[in-house]
Amino acid sequence: MTNFTRVALTGVSVSFIAFVSCTKNEIEPTGKKKPKQTQCDVSSFTQQYAGGGSGYIFNKSYDLSGRRLTRIDAGLYSGGVIWDTVHLDLTYTSDKIYFISAENSADTGLVVHIDNAGRALRAEVGQIIDNGFGPQEFFYKQGRLNLINIDDNLMRIWFRYDQHGNNTQIVTDSSEGLARINHVYEYDTRKKKYNNIYLDEARGFSFNVLTILHAAGFFPELNPVNTRTRTTVTWGNYLAYDFVQFDHKYDKNGRLLQYKTASPGSNTPVATYNVSYNCANNYDDLITMAQ
Repeated sequence: MTNFTRVALTGVSVSFIAFVSCTKNEIEPTGKKKPKQTQCDVSSFTQQYAGGGSGYIFNKSYDLSGRRLTRIDAGLYSGGVIWDTVHLDLTYTSDKIYFISAENSADTGLVVHIDNAGRALRAEVGQIIDNGFGPQEFFYKQGRLNLINIDDNLMRIWFRYDQHGNNTQIVTDSSEGLARINHVYEYDTRKKKYNNIYLDEARGFSFNVLTILHAAGFFPELNPVNTRTRTTVTWGNYLAYDFVQFDHKYDKNGRLLQYKTASPGSNTPVATYNVSYNCANNYDDLITMAQ
């Protein structure tokens, strides 16, 4: 799919919950004003390999109010590593979000169809993202992303969760029912529960649309509430990725700020990942992807 028809923006607002949020839940004495809630959106996710320079997996920009996402710069994967970056400006209608090339407004990377709850239903993919590998349809079960159907069953991706709601496995057609991606968690009831994002595992180009939309704020259920401690990725019989996540650093609200990866059994970091946030402290000033 090469060309899309651009639709003019209407005055209708699109409501969508940010994929990371934190609410202070403190008991206040009677008669005192309740504390303000804090809503946060992950604004950037960067990686730095030991002995190398740093780079971002994604970076986001907002309008002057800080409430609406206007641009996302995201890495494109191939063969397990980021090989290119796509720069996309966002425009909105009542039921669609357009991800348009910031370098050439004639090129539309994604047209995302959303439902009344702000969930992605379908993405039409332009040539600037994997030569138009798609379209992609998104299906949900018990309120969580369950299946991505790419190009009418050309490829399918399933998502499995544990009893706590953490995404534990991602399965594809090519993995023949076995998990392509496995995540392991530490279940520490003393830590504050917060949906934190991890993006360190090796990915192929078939996951690029998922990665862009996840970074933009869709699929918050993929952000685990428990601390991730190990990830493996297999391509057939080949173990493409096997690293532990450790030395997690959080802010006082439980938001993940940094973590490191290393080979199993080693404490020598291979890479460091840093997470930045865009936050607002007001019920009426929630930061959302498409307010």
